[in-house]
Amino acid sequence: MSFFDFGFSTPSSGGISDLLKQYYQQGRGDIQQGFQHALGYEQPYMQAGQQALGSYLGTLGLGNRQDAINRFKASPGYQFALQQGTQAVQRGEAARGLAGSGAEQKQLAQYGQGLANQEYGQYQSKLAGLAGMGQQAATTTGGWSMGAGSGLAQLGLGYGGQQASYDEAMQRLKLEEEQAKQQASSSFWGGIGSLAGSVAGFFI
Repeated sequence: MSFFDFGFSTPSSGGISDLLKQYYQQGRGDIQQGFQHALGYEQPYMQAGQQALGSYLGTLGLGNRQDAINRFKASPGYQFALQQGTQAVQRGEAARGLAGSGAEQKQLAQYGQGLANQEYGQYQSKLAGLAGMGQQAATTTGGWSMGAGSGLAQLGLGYGGQQASYDEAMQRLKLEEEQAKQQASSSFWGGIGSLAGSVAGFFI
């Protein structure tokens, strides 16, 4: 402590400022973590919807049409219906004694074509529904993203405002401290001067 330090001191600038920063970082981490958890729940639906949209566009001739047709023919629903129908046709033709005949092949071709026409529209409807589910998941995620961004922005503004207010208060305290020191110093030297004058007058 110096000769002119009369016990005035400003509060520690690290404690409160560090606490504000800690709360800000914790709040920011909570918002980001919550968004990542929510995104993880919606991610599978968005991916499925995206794949379905690509296949659906292909069935409309707006993408890889052959790939879309191959996917349709390999779909479990179509394969099961084709297998069951083929077996029914074969049993019917065998009962008529036409197993392996040209008539059986014609019946099988007609059945396969009719089934494809019937199932293709249903397949497109399923793809459209799945794509719509993905779109809804993406819309929901977009809303969450905007909410998280807004929350982070508000948190940042709040932290900045509090930090600015704190800094302003600290500057004001420092200024008041300096003014108090100057006043105390002036009073001290004024008292010394008066004492010196009194002592001088005593010896005159």
